Amino acid sequence: MGKDDDAENMWVNAFESLYNSVSQARFGRTIAIFREAIECHKNGCYAAALVMCRGTLESALFVLQQWSAKESRKILLFWEGRKGFSSLVRWAEGNDVLTNQEGVRAEAVADAGGLGAHLEQRLTEEVFKYSKEGNLSREGNPYRSYRVGVGADDSLHVIEETSKLLEAMATSEYVQRRKAS
Repeated sequence: MGKDDDAENMWVNAFESLYNSVSQARFGRTIAIFREAIECHKNGCYAAALVMCRGTLESALFVLQQWSAKESRKILLFWEGRKGFSSLVRWAEGNDVLTNQEGVRAEAVADAGGLGAHLEQRLTEEVFKYSKEGNLSREGNPYRSYRVGVGADDSLHVIEETSKLLEAMATSEYVQRRKAS
């Protein structure tokens, strides 16, 4: 079994957890974003997969935060303004969606997604820095390359963490209470 198969299995596990515990309709966007993360990974776009994993967790946390008890039978989202990722994690830890340890892991996924999102900016800054210092080859490229090091293993690890966190959210005490009300 290859790494693409592993990533595919992680998506299936997360999808089944969300679908069985809540509904596909409530988490439709979250599932679609995670599916995109898997496709990015399978196509070698590892930095993009990191960004999509962050988006997946942010989407899931936002949906859970907006899920009110009296609207639990309806598929509605009520926007209360944009929330930062850290504030969503703190809310999740305080409402039995994530444990403190899972919150730390969610923040690590968010940090990895931030790295992926700002990768191009970092590369551009490095090229500018070296060209300004006069360290260019004849072709105009810097002699020393800048490599962030986002590879298949990094991407797969973040996908695995995202899958486990989605499963934890789907089976959390918060979800069980909301389903019962």
